Amino acid sequence: MVTLLLAGALLTQTSSTSSASRPEVGGFVLLTDGAALPYGAPRTVPALTDAQGHPVSRSPWLNRPIKVVRETGTAYLLAKGKSQVWLPKRQLETKSVFPLVQTTNSWAMAQEFGQSTVWVNGRPLLPCEVVPGYHALVTLKTARVASVWVVKGDRLEVSPQSGLTQGDLVSNERVSGQAVVVMLTPTAGVRFMAAAMNPDLQDQSAKLMTQVSQRCTQLPALYATADDIRRTLSTARPVRVPTLSNDPDAQQRTLIGWTKAQVLAQYGSPNEPGSLQSILKLKAWSYGGDAYSMVLLSFGPDGRVTKAVISRSP
Repeated sequence: MVTLLLAGALLTQTSSTSSASRPEVGGFVLLTDGAALPYGAPRTVPALTDAQGHPVSRSPWLNRPIKVVRETGTAYLLAKGKSQVWLPKRQLETKSVFPLVQTTNSWAMAQEFGQSTVWVNGRPLLPCEVVPGYHALVTLKTARVASVWVVKGDRLEVSPQSGLTQGDLVSNERVSGQAVVVMLTPTAGVRFMAAAMNPDLQDQSAKLMTQVSQRCTQLPALYATADDIRRTLSTARPVRVPTLSNDPDAQQRTLIGWTKAQVLAQYGSPNEPGSLQSILKLKAWSYGGDAYSMVLLSFGPDGRVTKAVISRSP
C-alpha cells in the first residue's frame, strides 16, 4: 500500500516498542497510515483480523480513537461501538499504532473548543481513507472538536500546521513527546488536495475526489503543542484575505501590507514556536521547510508585511 505523501517520523532509541508505547486494556489507540521508523524505515498500516484470524478491512478503524477491550498473548481486541476487531502483536513496533490518553489539559481543551464551531487557519492537510486503498489528504474550513487526546510514549515529528511530517522532505517539524490529537467533525469546506492509492483504483480517482465531503466525516489533526492548536483553530471567524495568484512574483506583491491575522488565515501557524500572543510580537515568520516550499515574511512596526519571499518550484 502506498503511504501518504505527508508521512511521519517516529523517533525511538531502539527498534523495539517500549512498554510505555504499547496499547493497554481500557485505553485507546490511533491506527493510521504513513508514519516511519527512525532513519526513514516505513511503519506499515497494522493488519487487522476477525475472531477466526481472517483479514478484515482496515478502513473503518483508521484515524480515530479505538478502545482496547482485551489482550491475549498474541493480539489486542479493539472495539468501536458494537464492532470488534483483533490487532495482532506480531512486529507491532513496525506498525502505525499510537496509544492515546486523555489528561486534565486535553479534557480542558476539548471543553474550550467543543462548545461551538471552530474555524481553521491556513490549509492543514488531514488524512482520510475515502475507500479502502485510497488515502486522501483534505482541508476544511470549519469543524466541531469531537475530542482531544495525547499520544502516549512515543516522540513524534509533528508539523506546526498539524499532521505527521516526513523528515527527509520538510524541516519545519517539532519533535514532541506530548503530541496532541484533535478529532474534528467537519462542518464546511472539506476539499480534496492530494491522494495516494492502490494502482487498481487509478481509474476511479476522479470520482473518489468528489466524495471526500460525504466520506471524510472524522479527521485527526496532530499537533506538537497546545500552542499550535490555538494558533490554528479559532472560535472566531478568520479575517477575509485577498486571493493570491499562483505566480510567486504576484504573490509577493499582493502580500505587502497584509496583517498578521490575514497571514494566519491564509497560511496557518508559522514554524516559529510559542503562544499566539508571543508569535504576534515577532518581526518575521516562516513557513515550509525545503527549498521549494518556503514562505518568508517580514513585518513592520505596524504589524503589516513589508517583505515577502516565496520559493519557486523546481
